[in-house]
Amino acid sequence: EFRGFDDGDVSPSRPRDDDPLNRSTSKFRDRDKDKEWEGDPTRFSCLVSLRHGTGREQRYGPRFRMLGCCYNNDGTQICTASEDKTCRIFDRISLKPLHKFLHNELVRCASISHSGRYVCTGCDDQHCRMLPLFPEEDHPELKKGEEFYYLHHAGWLTSITFAQHDRLLLTTARDRVARIWDIGNMELRMASTKWKLEDPIHHACFSPDQTRVAFASGAQRYFGLLSVFHTERGQVDGGGHQINPPLCALEHPDAVTCVAFSPNNRYMGSACLDGEARVFDTRIFDHVASFKHPNFIRTISFTQCNKCICTACEDGCIRIFNIALRKELQCFRTGEPLTWSVLAPGGLEVCCTTSEGQLQIWGVEGRMSRRLKEHIRSLEGSLEVAGTPSHP
Repeated sequence: EFRGFDDGDVSPSRPRDDDPLNRSTSKFRDRDKDKEWEGDPTRFSCLVSLRHGTGREQRYGPRFRMLGCCYNNDGTQICTASEDKTCRIFDRISLKPLHKFLHNELVRCASISHSGRYVCTGCDDQHCRMLPLFPEEDHPELKKGEEFYYLHHAGWLTSITFAQHDRLLLTTARDRVARIWDIGNMELRMASTKWKLEDPIHHACFSPDQTRVAFASGAQRYFGLLSVFHTERGQVDGGGHQINPPLCALEHPDAVTCVAFSPNNRYMGSACLDGEARVFDTRIFDHVASFKHPNFIRTISFTQCNKCICTACEDGCIRIFNIALRKELQCFRTGEPLTWSVLAPGGLEVCCTTSEGQLQIWGVEGRMSRRLKEHIRSLEGSLEVAGTPSHP
C-alpha cells in the first residue's frame, strides 16, 4: 500500500537544499538561466518543423491534429500523440522516426518514463497502454508494438504523468477520476489511490517532492477549479475514492486546462480558458500574478530558473513571462492554433504541437544542452563507423 514519499526517495540527481555546496553553486547557475529567454527576439527562431506521415501523405492527405508532445529525460527524443491514431517517437537531432505505435482510436496524451524504457499512451478507447521501447531486451516474449500493460478507465484519457524513479503512474480521464497506479504491482490492474472530482479533469501533475498532486478541472464556460491533495492514502468511500479534503481549492471563472509546479516547488501555475495564466504561492496558496492572453490557454510550464512561465495559446503564440516583473519576454508566432507545449530538459528550447498536425521547436540556433551535444557526437561517430569501408 502506497503511503507517500519520504526524504530518502528524493532523486540523488537533484540538488538538496540542506547541502551548502549545492546551494551556492545553484545560485550562480540560476543567474545564467535568468537570461536564457531574455534579449533580442530575432535570436529565437523555429528550429524544427515536423509532420506525421510520408511526403505524399503530408501533401495530399488529411491533416490530423497533434494533441500532445513530450521529451524523454535526456531531451534526445520527442514523443507525439496524434489524432491519426498513432504515438510516434522521433530523434531530436536527425528527426528520424524511431517508433510508431498504432491504436484503435485517437491518442490524446503520451509520456516517456524517466528511465526511457517505456512509453505510456492514453487513447479514446478508454485504455492506458504501457509499451516497452526495448521489447527484445526487457520483454522478449512481446512482439514489436505490443503493450506490456493496459489499464482500463471509464472515459477517455486526458493526461499521463510518471513519478520519479518510475514507481508510480498518474492518469486522469473524462470520468472525473484521477488514479495513481503502482507500477511495481501492475498485475493487479487496480489503482492504489483514486480521487473523484465534481467536474472533468483535464490535467494533473506531481509536485517536485512527490508529496502532493494537483488537478486542473472544470467545465467550459461554467466553472474551473485547481485543487491540490496529499499523495498519501487516507480515508476512502465505498468506491475506493479519497474523501479527505484538499489542501486548497482555487476557483477559476472557466475550465482549468493545465497545472504545473515550479522546479523549486515554490510556485504553482494554472492555464485557464478565460485567457489568463495565474501563478500561486505553494506555501499559503496565495495569488501571485496573472497574465492575460487574447484566447484560450492550453498549457503552462515553468523555466529552470523558477522565475518565468511559458504558455501556449490558441492564437498560435508561445509566450514567455517574467513572474516578478509581470513582463512578456518573448512571443513566438507559430501561425497555427496550439494544442500543447513543453519545455525541453534543461529549458533551452520549447516544443509545441498545433491543430494543423505540426510539431515545432523554438529556441536559439546552436544553443543546446550538454546531453544533446553528447548525442550529436554519438550520432556522428555512428555515421563515421557506417561510412568506413571494410577491408578483406
